[in-house]
Amino acid sequence: MHDLFYKYLIDSFSEDLAKQYLYANQEAITNIKSIIEDEHIDCDFEIKDNYIFTESLDEVQKIKEEVSAISSLGIDAEFVTESGLPLDILRSYKAKKPGTISSKKICIRLMQFHN
Repeated sequence: MHDLFYKYLIDSFSEDLAKQYLYANQEAITNIKSIIEDEHIDCDFEIKDNYIFTESLDEVQKIKEEVSAISSLGIDAEFVTESGLPLDILRSYKAKKPGTISSKKICIRLMQFHN
């Protein structure tokens, strides 16, 4: 996920373009996961929830609007008041199940394949 980006795409371009962007990102995560599994790459890849949060009252409405935008694209997202992170947050949205990865480990391993 990309901060508060999907509402911008929908408002500035179209919902169709936002969906295309979303699906391209989901496909990239699927492809990366497949490579990691096929090549047995140890890089701490996990599927985890993604949080975008604020400590500012001025940003709460923007987060609500982003949740609505993401939900309209078919992503399981919700407006939450706790993130499980060791931070004090005012509000957050949670988008379920994008991938996380150790960038250093995967880059080292991919460089080995390249050589």
